[in-house]
Amino acid sequence: MRGNELRRQYSASQSNEHHMESRIAVIENEIGNLKEGMKAVNDAITKLFAGQAEMKGEINTLRTEMRAEFGTVRAEFGTVRAEMGTLRAEMGTLRAEMKGGLVAMEAKFMRWFVATSLSCAALAFSASRLLN
Repeated sequence: MRGNELRRQYSASQSNEHHMESRIAVIENEIGNLKEGMKAVNDAITKLFAGQAEMKGEINTLRTEMRAEFGTVRAEFGTVRAEMGTLRAEMGTLRAEMKGGLVAMEAKFMRWFVATSLSCAALAFSASRLLN
């Protein structure tokens, strides 16, 4: 009950003291209600702070895990980069070997062609001499 509603219930014949006591009773009742409400609010705030602390702990754990994982990925990336350098070097060596092999084969073909051409020319010259 509110104070104004309580005041209306009393008739004018009642004494001023009784009126003050009833008002004090209403105030005490309201203070009790406020205390209960404040206790509920304090409990909620305590739970909120506990949840916040738990959340901060989980965030810190996740941050630590992510840093460790990032370090691992960075190390693996360095390994991959080193392996790519090795692969490039091997490809350069293979290219040089293939180029050398092609040059050698080209020289063989030229020698074969010259030798075959000379042999054919000599054979043709001999055949023309024999027939004349």
